[in-house]
This record gives sequence, structure tokens and C-alpha cells, in this order.
Amino acid sequence: MDCKPGGVPDPVSKERMRGVRVFDISDIRNPKLIANVQTCRGSHTHTLVPSKKDKNILYIYVSGSQGVRPAAELAGCKSGEDPADTTNSVYRLDVIKVDMRKPQDAYVVTGARIFTGLGPAARKTGAVARGGRGETPGAAAPKIDPATLPSSRNCHDVTAYPARDLLAGACGAYGILVDISNPEKPVRLDAISDTTFSLWHTAVFSNDGKKVVFTDEWGGGTSPMCQATSMMEQGGNTTLEITADRKFKQAGYFKPNFAQTAQENCVSHNGGLIPVPGRDIMAQGWYQGGIDIIDFSDAKKPVEIGYFDRGPIDPAPPIDAGPGAAPGAAGGRGRSSNTIGGSWGAYYFNGKIYSSEIARGMDVLELTPSADLSANEIAAAKLITMKDYNPQSQPIIVWPAAFPVVRSYVDQLQRKNGLAAARVTAINSALDAAEKQAGAARKASLTKLGAEVEKDVAGASDSARVKTLAAEIKRLAAATK
Repeated sequence: MDCKPGGVPDPVSKERMRGVRVFDISDIRNPKLIANVQTCRGSHTHTLVPSKKDKNILYIYVSGSQGVRPAAELAGCKSGEDPADTTNSVYRLDVIKVDMRKPQDAYVVTGARIFTGLGPAARKTGAVARGGRGETPGAAAPKIDPATLPSSRNCHDVTAYPARDLLAGACGAYGILVDISNPEKPVRLDAISDTTFSLWHTAVFSNDGKKVVFTDEWGGGTSPMCQATSMMEQGGNTTLEITADRKFKQAGYFKPNFAQTAQENCVSHNGGLIPVPGRDIMAQGWYQGGIDIIDFSDAKKPVEIGYFDRGPIDPAPPIDAGPGAAPGAAGGRGRSSNTIGGSWGAYYFNGKIYSSEIARGMDVLELTPSADLSANEIAAAKLITMKDYNPQSQPIIVWPAAFPVVRSYVDQLQRKNGLAAARVTAINSALDAAEKQAGAARKASLTKLGAEVEKDVAGASDSARVKTLAAEIKRLAAATK
């Protein structure tokens, strides 16, 4: 409706399209427009939530970030500053309902009022510098004028986890947890703010739904926030635990280990899980900070276990730069150039990591074994194959019964001394012998081994993982024909 010579010249026009377009891509070489679903604030991003009750129904949660359109352009649109005013088009997520049998009739079914009652983002009191990346431990945090505190009226991105009936909203000033068991009537469960975060940008759930990693796209991704003097909490990740009563509990922060230069824009950005059984691992893009592989199994102490870094696009300023040098040169401030580049996002998909490098193209990478990630764990991750993958509509991961899955748990116990070394050696030998067998013989060997490992639970320092190992060995035995 708005794609024609000259565009839409009238500043207020019913021909303008802001919202979500629905296409038929059954013939990928010839996509066909089916519907324009108008929204009052456009769509910065949108996230899919399939209905659990009807396989033909799909919901689309829309994060609109533009100003409200005039009612003359789209009837029903209304601006406002009161979060409790349900007649305005602000402080809401638009929810589009699509019946796959007649997608041309897709429409906005509700406005999710998940911001009501939040107000300005609460700030921590008595905050002190934590001593990371050049800070002085114990130094007082800068005072904040309450009048400048941000509030949330829209989300930048929302990540749905349909299998867990959860949605994590990265909503500017807040991280928000939402119950989407009824997609047409979402309910806010909790919200959290952070003194140091500039822009809650996106989120990744752990596979069990008990943790969520939120990113902070400090400064819109254009600043070099990964220098040695940069605060850990500005432009980094925060890992939150989701408690049994479905509330947030802040646990830890993360930034890549290797400090970047003043020429490299670097903040946390988009990523997704790597399906290693027994661990919470994600790949993530950090603009010119490159790609990081992060283990957040311990929410309080997320750690880097791998990385890929191309280095700065811009060269460092000359060492003898004088007082008149460009910003970013020695003695100056900021960056020597305004080149914006690096990994916009890094996603694991069917054995590879795909990264969209803004200035230098697409990178395709593969994991290699290390002291922090074994060949068995990589092989187990490769067992997860998907026809399609949308990281903002996060799928639940279920591993098949397989030797690499079992061996992954053994490797983890060995790495962390979770089980006596002699027992680890014996279990590996038993697995080697069983794998060489077939049919009934293999089944019998695995059944016996599973029962033996169950006896190890009581004396193990990581009894929970040993218990899971025993269950996986039994599952493999049951699957053996």
C-alpha cells in the first residue's frame, strides 16, 4: 500500500504502513504480500508465540518504538504519559493474532499492559564500584538525579519461551518477566532495573527456564565499552535467576576477558544457546569485541570458555599524536574514527555458529575442543538439529539418548572433580566396552552400569550431576534395540 513511485508524500496519510507485514514464502523465490497489520507505534522487532491450544493460531508480540501515529492516519491511536490510562497507545505491547488458515485476516487482538505501575526505574542505593576492569574497589558510585531516571513505555526486544509459558522483555529501563500461558492476556510476573544499565536490549533463557541473561546495549552499540577501564556492569550482561515463585534475582555480570581498544565499539548484543547437555552455554556477538562463548551455568560467575575476535577495523592512533590530534589519538578522548562494525549477533545452528559482522560480512565458525569444552560435549550439541530456528521464540532442547550425551556428563564430572577419578576412569572404560557391543549385550551392559553409577550418587561431590548421568545411561539402555 505504501510501495509506489514517490512513496507517501503526505505527512499524515492512511496509505502509510507502520506495523507488521505478513508474507507467503512457500515459494521462497517469489514471496507474496498477504497482509499489512497496522500498529500505532510501528514494529522495531516482533516475536512469535504459537498457541498451545490451536496449532493454526500464531501470536506476534510487537515491540514498537516510534512515536504514536496521529489518529487521522490510523484510527484509535492516542499518545499519553499515564501508564494507567488504558486508552492510550503507549505503555503496551501490541499482540497480533494470525490464523494460519486465513492469514490475510491477521489483526491486533490486544495491547499487553505489562508496564502499568512501574514508573521510573528504581536505582540501587549505596552502590559501589566492584573493582573490575580498572575500577577502584569500594569507590562510591556517582550520585544520580531522580528526575533523570528512565522509565519503560515500550520494549526493545522480547524473547519468548513458549514451552515454559514465559517471556523476557528487554524494555529500555527494565528487564521484565511475563507469564504468557494465555497469549492474549499476558501477566507481568516481575520487573528489575539496574543502576548501571543504559538499555536493556535482549534476553536469552537457560534451557530449564531457571535463568535468563539480559544484555545492555549501552549507548546504542556505538561506544568502546570493553576497554580495561570500562565498568563490568556497563554495556555487559547481567544474569538473573528465576526463583520458584517466578521472580527475578540478580546473580552476576559478565564481559569478555580480553580488553578491547578505544577504536572498537563494543557492548553486549545478540546471541543464543549452544545445546551442550548439563551446562548453560551461549554464543553472543559483542560488535567489535567479536564473538564470545559464555558458560553461565553458575549464574553468579559466568565465564568465557571461547572467543573469536577479528580485531579493530580502525588502526590505533599514532603514538606521537599531539594536542591537535583527532579524538581518540594519544592525549585525546573517544575514538579515532566513527566506523561501526563487529558481530551484530552470533547464533549456533546445527553445528555451526553464524555471525553477521556489520562491516566485514558473514562469519561461519565451528567449535573446537579445549580444556573448557570437550569433544564429547561438542558432539552432543551437534545431535540437536533444527529445521528452523528463531532465537526470539526460543525452542526447548531435548537431547536424544546417545553416547556423546552420556560422555558429556562424565567429562563434566572429571573437569570439576565431581566424582572420584578412579570411578570416572571405570565408567569411561565401561562405556567404551558397551559402545563396541550391540543389541541385547549393549543393553545389559548399560543397564548394569546405570545401576552402579546410581550407587555413586551418595559419595559424590556433585551428586546431582552423577544422578543425571545414571539416568542418561539408563535412558540409553532403554533406547538400545
